[in-house]
Amino acid sequence: MPRHTHHATRRARAVGLLSSLAVAAAGLAAASPALAAPPVAPGYPVALDAITARDPSIYADATTKTYYLYTAGVGSGSSQVKVQTSKDLEHWSMPAAAYTATGTTGAWQIPDPDQNPATDNPLTATPANPSSPEVQKVGATYYMTVTLTDPDAVLETGTTGSGWDSSGNRYFSTHPEATVVLSASTPQGPFAPVDLADPVTDLVLTTGDGTLYVDPDGTPYLAYAHDWHQKIDGTFEAVQLNAALDEPVGDQFFLFKGSDAKFWKEKNFGSQDPDFNSANSDQQAPYVASDPEVITAPNGALVMLWTTQREGQRAQMQAISPTGNIRGPWVQQPQLLPRDRGEASTFTAFDGRTLVLAEAGPAASPHAELYEAGYADSGALTVAAHLKDLDGVSGVTIADTTAPVIYVPSTRVVETSSSPASVSYRASAVDAVDGDVAVTYSRTPGSYFSRGTSTVTVTAKDKAGNTATASFDVIVRNPSAATAPPAAPATEALATSFPCTMPDMGLHDPFIVADQASKRYFLYTSNSRTGACGSGVQASGTMAYQSLDLVHWSVPTIVYTVPTGGTQWNANTSPWAPEVHAYKGKYYLFTTLHNNTSVTHPVDTSEDSNRWVASTRRATIIAVSDTATGPFVDLSPDAPVTPEDFMTLDGTFYVDPAGKPYMIYAHEWVQKQDGTMEAIPLKDDLSGAAGDPILLWRASEVPFYSDPLYGGRYTSVTDDKLLSKKQLPGYVTDGAFMKTTPDGSLLTMWTTYRDDRYVLAQAISRTGSLEGPWEQLPELDYADKGHSMVFTAFDGTTLMVEHNHMSEGTVRGEIYQVDVTDDGFVITKHRQDLDGVQGVSLADKLAPKVYPPSTRVATLPQGASRVQVDFTAMATDDRDGSVPVRYSVRPGSSFAVGTTKVTATARDKAGNVGSATFSVVVRATPQAAPAVTTQPASTTKALGSTATLRAAASGYPAPTVAWQRRAPGSTAWVATAGTSTSLGVAVTAANDGAAYRAVFRNAAGTATSTTAVVHVTRVAPKVSTQPKSVAGGLTSTVSLSAKASGYPAPTVTWQRQLAGDRTWKAVSGARSTTLKVKVSAGLKGAKYRAVFTNAVGTTTSKAATISVKAAKPVITKQPVSVSAKAGRAATFRVTAAASPKATYQWWTKAAGSHTWVRSGGRHTSLKLAATHARDGLQAKVVVRNAQGTVTSKVVTLHVR
Repeated sequence: MPRHTHHATRRARAVGLLSSLAVAAAGLAAASPALAAPPVAPGYPVALDAITARDPSIYADATTKTYYLYTAGVGSGSSQVKVQTSKDLEHWSMPAAAYTATGTTGAWQIPDPDQNPATDNPLTATPANPSSPEVQKVGATYYMTVTLTDPDAVLETGTTGSGWDSSGNRYFSTHPEATVVLSASTPQGPFAPVDLADPVTDLVLTTGDGTLYVDPDGTPYLAYAHDWHQKIDGTFEAVQLNAALDEPVGDQFFLFKGSDAKFWKEKNFGSQDPDFNSANSDQQAPYVASDPEVITAPNGALVMLWTTQREGQRAQMQAISPTGNIRGPWVQQPQLLPRDRGEASTFTAFDGRTLVLAEAGPAASPHAELYEAGYADSGALTVAAHLKDLDGVSGVTIADTTAPVIYVPSTRVVETSSSPASVSYRASAVDAVDGDVAVTYSRTPGSYFSRGTSTVTVTAKDKAGNTATASFDVIVRNPSAATAPPAAPATEALATSFPCTMPDMGLHDPFIVADQASKRYFLYTSNSRTGACGSGVQASGTMAYQSLDLVHWSVPTIVYTVPTGGTQWNANTSPWAPEVHAYKGKYYLFTTLHNNTSVTHPVDTSEDSNRWVASTRRATIIAVSDTATGPFVDLSPDAPVTPEDFMTLDGTFYVDPAGKPYMIYAHEWVQKQDGTMEAIPLKDDLSGAAGDPILLWRASEVPFYSDPLYGGRYTSVTDDKLLSKKQLPGYVTDGAFMKTTPDGSLLTMWTTYRDDRYVLAQAISRTGSLEGPWEQLPELDYADKGHSMVFTAFDGTTLMVEHNHMSEGTVRGEIYQVDVTDDGFVITKHRQDLDGVQGVSLADKLAPKVYPPSTRVATLPQGASRVQVDFTAMATDDRDGSVPVRYSVRPGSSFAVGTTKVTATARDKAGNVGSATFSVVVRATPQAAPAVTTQPASTTKALGSTATLRAAASGYPAPTVAWQRRAPGSTAWVATAGTSTSLGVAVTAANDGAAYRAVFRNAAGTATSTTAVVHVTRVAPKVSTQPKSVAGGLTSTVSLSAKASGYPAPTVTWQRQLAGDRTWKAVSGARSTTLKVKVSAGLKGAKYRAVFTNAVGTTTSKAATISVKAAKPVITKQPVSVSAKAGRAATFRVTAAASPKATYQWWTKAAGSHTWVRSGGRHTSLKLAATHARDGLQAKVVVRNAQGTVTSKVVTLHVR
């Protein structure tokens, strides 16, 4: 929150606007001298809570996924803007210099700093001391806005005075201060000024804390704070920039002011700083406005974060522009962050969350805090959580623990002869976080109350569950005897001649009493002795005219004379604003006295004071008389009713429904800067105060002071005309008058200034209580007239009298007929027949002011021909307040590509029409190269199934897709038949390990997905076909078969277990799922099994048994003839298969014999001795079993 100033005369440049912000900024950045700045250090050793964070801001760079924290330097580094980086917002790099203001790189030349041609003293300022750094990316260039100042150069020297002109209002000495735009090619810098010597704002203005905002159609703006040191009520303003961001396009314009902060309207709220007294005390601190940041909410509204002060602490505020237009109107929201936080800015974290960064802690060593935020339906930011895990700050709570504030009605008194009686009333409640909240009553409004006193309790609960209660009394009683009216004046005091009419009467602050006792009207005003219709008396006092018909008036007589000696309160100025009120059978005069020689507070121009103008004694006194003609005698001649150090005026009288008397008065803007309307309770006899003053409202709350299209014009009689210029005088409160409406609301008409002219304003308290809340209504009259009051004529007509020509000419009175409604005063008719004033028109000739949205920009969705675009315009009327808006094209309509002009129109009750036009721009869908949004995933599926691969990609036009396959073990990609975003792949052994990818193409480019590999699920072997036992005949071949599933395909081996053997042995060479076995007698009862094996496991089939069928023997190997040497043995052998087991019988026949002889051989072999006698012996064997017999062939023995 810098306390500096800035000013400059803009020099003209013949520089055309560049078509691209990025090109312009890049060119300027390249031309700027590079600043020596070390690169941001690698590693992140610093915790966020260890960083001295003065004016912190964070830029989240999406390209590098890096956060950049910028802080203003402190101490020895005060000439630098520091930058630190982080990947997680918790751990930060060591600081480096992003920008250094050396004080030698440029100077500000200010030809006429005080804008006074008579004292043309050029000023050269050396800008330094950077603060409030903020970085944004526009196009391809990074821009930093930073505030520079020269505290040693004096822009204007502070002076004091009467407060009625610009020189007298220059309370502080001001110094050059402005926001400078810097550029760089990277977010870490180094940043160099785009044009250091010539900032975009007027150097005669002390501005700072600038922030860049680019609206939807690409128009750049610089929004900034106009320093309260120069403005007293700090303002936010903006200026459009050219494409290069180095020149303004047009004049700066007003956004809103520091006094618009929502909390200033809270019930009886105290001053913003404990160094100053409470808001209803004798002085008011300036309104701080600093550190704006403009962001766009999801609903298109603009949000401005901004900082002010509340009770000596920072207060983080926000405002929204529902139209989305930076020109507003801006609607203030409740305070956003806990107390003493400010300088907040937002950024989007890489996880998509909206985060708020704020400064907290003491000014000498501030730290940064992070909060998670969201958006309400209105567009306003809402804080969800404090992120202690990131900023390391303990003890921060965002819980709403404050109950709503309830405004209850004053005591309701109903006098009736019937009981019970129905009584209506209204209460309201406001919460610091939720705004207006609903109230409930222990007795609903309109309930019937019995005679006596009943207490009604009002309850309000906010969204956090905080509950508040308040109560008020309802009194039902019999009609009381009417209070005797004041006595009629003595006959000699009554006028008999009425030669004057209002055009002849000098009437300043006129007040009319319809005296029932005399049936005369008495018009009271400050004494004027001159003229035919003057009093002719040289005195400081109050005079009164008399009339029977409000047309013809008597020559006035003096009814009150100011005391002329003996006390310090001795007034030396003619009394102002006399009012006469009947009360308890007497008349009481309320009039303002001023002793300009009695100084209550001298001038104090230090920065801890706003005593820029000396306070002198000024207040309303009360005097009493038995009759309307006086004389009136002071009730308290030694002291005013209000506190003696208050500068007050224009006191009026009000008695609440319970009979409690009050004085309502204006607390002078000369003392308070922002004049206030206050009330002080009175003793029952009106002889003095019966309590402390209470604040009703501030002058700055009048609607037109915050109206952007009004232009922020000044509020009083000054040389300067615009809030957006260099100085703001005080806001005026003047001339209140109270009236109760039919529904019990409390109305006040009061006067202020607009455009150096009197304005008749009005306010309403719908609870009927002085404590409000007070709502400022549209103004009644802008015609340089005011200080009005209302009275009832003898014919029952309600009339209003006021004076005209306040700013110029001769002040005269005017009378109007008015209605008192539940929604305010309504002027219905000018009574020229009474006041004789010609040419007065009540016609409403002012059209409503229409606030259009900024250009709405939308992009056609892919594949669409039109797009819906929503927008909001607003309109207000000086007399009717908010008025509805009609559109030439309705919000939410569908728009085709191109620019469509939309006209927003508003009509007030008088038929005046205002309009504004804005554009809806729909851009064609831009081509976008494909970007894969869904990658195909590798998959493992069961053999024989189908694997489905899916991929998707964004892009416009919609991309086509082609799939490619890479065989296992290959490096070549081959196109497949797939042209859909899903591809079905048969899960086969051949496809096990095959890779696939999707290739997306459109006119803008190509994108290839990642690779997905198809795998077959590995499964252990599982026998699917068991081998079956089999019987075979001897020598026959039988087959055993077994099968097994599994992946990879299992291998098979066979094992055999012979009958009687416990060992399984591998069958050699058996590698097939079918095993062929030749049946032999030895295999009888043999068992076989298959063993299946793969990489996952092994499994064994069940065993199958071989059975041999019964059959006669079969010789499987015939005996053969044998040749043997004599003396040796010779053996014949036979092999036979038989089931059951066979027997053997050998037969022999000698050579030359015909007879076969049984030999002793009974086995499968026959052994004989080889002798020459046996040479030629023949042999055969008979094989026999139960099934039959078989005989072998005949063989011969040869003996050598």
